[in-house]
Amino acid sequence: MKDTKSMQTTNNEQTTKNFMIKGIKYPYLNKFDSLKSNTNLKSKSIQSIQSQQYLSPKKGGGIIPQQKKGNEINQSLVNTGSVCTQEKKVTSLDQLIENNYKLFDRQRKIFQQMQEDQQKIFDRMLEQQQKMLEQQQKMFEQQQKMFEQQQKMFEQQQKMFEQQQKIFDRQSIIADRMLEQQQKMLEDQQVIFARMDQMIDRKFAKST
Repeated sequence: MKDTKSMQTTNNEQTTKNFMIKGIKYPYLNKFDSLKSNTNLKSKSIQSIQSQQYLSPKKGGGIIPQQKKGNEINQSLVNTGSVCTQEKKVTSLDQLIENNYKLFDRQRKIFQQMQEDQQKIFDRMLEQQQKMLEQQQKMFEQQQKMFEQQQKMFEQQQKMFEQQQKIFDRQSIIADRMLEQQQKMLEDQQVIFARMDQMIDRKFAKST
């Protein structure tokens, strides 16, 4: 049994050397070496696989038909791994697309919410400005009414002043006329008094 194992080990080493000389990469041997460290059951399975797949190549030989079968198995494993890798890539790509879509949808919702908030703020500001404008318009109308009332009052006062001026002018004219009349009456009275004095003087002179 030990001789068989040593022969198989020698055969494997020789096969590995031949592959290394020819520049052929054969990762299946590395896989076989890693499997040797498992349980005895796995070791027996590996030995059976080894006995079926690998034989000592002839000197300067290469891969015999059974080794070609091992190559086919290894290639199938590589193909299976590549398929799994491709499936993982497809799955990761789908996941990436889904994540990007979720991120885009989230950003779209955030942007939409920001637009709605800005629109609400703009509507509130517009409403407040509209109210302020209406209040200013009312204040302007009230001030305009007050100005019109003040203008009317000024016009009325102007009319009253003109009327008072006319009345004053009339009173002044009347006063001047009355003064003239009184002046004439006074002069007339003085003339009468002078005549009376003359008459008295004449009578007194006759009596003497």
